[in-house]
Amino acid sequence: MSNNIFNATLEQLNTDMDRVNISGYSPNQILAQEKRGSDKFLANGQMPIKPSEDCRNEEETQEYRTQLESLGFVLGKPVDDLFMEVQFPEGWAKDAYSEDPRHITIKDEKGRDRISVFYKAAFYDRCANAHLLRRYRTDSIYYNSQNQICEYNDSDKTWVKATVTDQANNNQVVFTSTVSRFEKGTTEQERKERWKNDDLMKEEANNFLNEKLPDWHNPIAYW
Repeated sequence: MSNNIFNATLEQLNTDMDRVNISGYSPNQILAQEKRGSDKFLANGQMPIKPSEDCRNEEETQEYRTQLESLGFVLGKPVDDLFMEVQFPEGWAKDAYSEDPRHITIKDEKGRDRISVFYKAAFYDRCANAHLLRRYRTDSIYYNSQNQICEYNDSDKTWVKATVTDQANNNQVVFTSTVSRFEKGTTEQERKERWKNDDLMKEEANNFLNEKLPDWHNPIAYW
């Protein structure tokens, strides 16, 4: 792409972001609204009332509140339909996620990520949810034919392995599964075989955790 075409495309994109749409706002205005909402949330002593805005399960909501209290949060009254006042445990604080202001992390007194919060302050879809983080996390790692890490949907995806990382110890890898090769092919059966290999590697990681750390699903355990 020539510089002239690139500059013209970039200029058009910037113009589109400033153009007011049917809502009466431009995309840039909506992004600014979301950023202001996130900044306000970062500065206040509030947390989402429910683990997710569409949660209809009272038991799930109560479990979330109980887990917060077990971590040392003191829960207060709702301030609106999304948030409640809380007193944070000593040393715990909110931290902005630099790439997307809607994502906020709650860090504990040791600076470890413990809760992930998503807050979208857009007028047309205001919502908030909170997810308590487990200490141990499983991930699938994909490699291409050049043995370079790649994305799941990379057409050159060749190998896969699963890992278990310790989020309380700088994401140190504590377990690595065997490595499985993806067979190339486009038929439905061949695609199923590739998914099967991925699942088998994840199963290895889960089996390790179930044997060594049977309560690993609990976000309160092992910290």
